Amino acid sequence: MKIELIMKDGNPVGYKIIPETLEEKKTVGTVRDLIFFGFEDTVIKYNGLKLVDGGTKRPEDLVHISFIQKKHHGIKV
Repeated sequence: MKIELIMKDGNPVGYKIIPETLEEKKTVGTVRDLIFFGFEDTVIKYNGLKLVDGGTKRPEDLVHISFIQKKHHGIKV
C-alpha cells in the first residue's frame, strides 16, 4: 500500500491511499467507511503515534500513527 501526497502550490493539501492487493483494497474500503459513517462517539480521531523504543519524533523512529473512534480514544494500540 502506498500513500501519495496531493500538492498545490508546493504545499500538501490531501493524500491518496493506493492499495496494491485485494486485501489492501478491502482495508481501504473499511477505512473509508470509518471516516464517512462516523458521527458523535463513532467519529474517527487521531490517537497518537508510536515510536521505536527510545525514539524521538524523527521520521526514522516512527512505527505507526493511529486513528480510533472517539468513544475508544486514548486506547494504546
